[in-house]
Amino acid sequence: MPAIEVLVAIPKGYPSNVGPVFLVNTPFYEPFKDFLYEKLAEKWYENNMVVYEVIVYIQDEFLNAFLDSGNLGPIRINEKG
Repeated sequence: MPAIEVLVAIPKGYPSNVGPVFLVNTPFYEPFKDFLYEKLAEKWYENNMVVYEVIVYIQDEFLNAFLDSGNLGPIRINEKG
C-alpha cells in the first residue's frame, strides 16, 4: 500500500470547541477519503486532543476498518469483489 499523506489543521478553539480538520492528499486513497474523514471525526470529541490517536488509527486500523465495512464502491480486491 502506498504511504498516506494526511494534512491536519488545528483551528482556533481546538480541542475545547472544535476538532481538527483533515485533508487526505494522496490520489491512491481518494476513493477512501469520505470513509477516513468519518472515522477520524469519530476520534474527536469535546476537550479530547486526538492528533496522536488519529496517527495511530491510520497506521493500525484504517485499512481493516474500511475492508470490514464492505463498502468498497468501485474498488475491487480481486475478481470476486
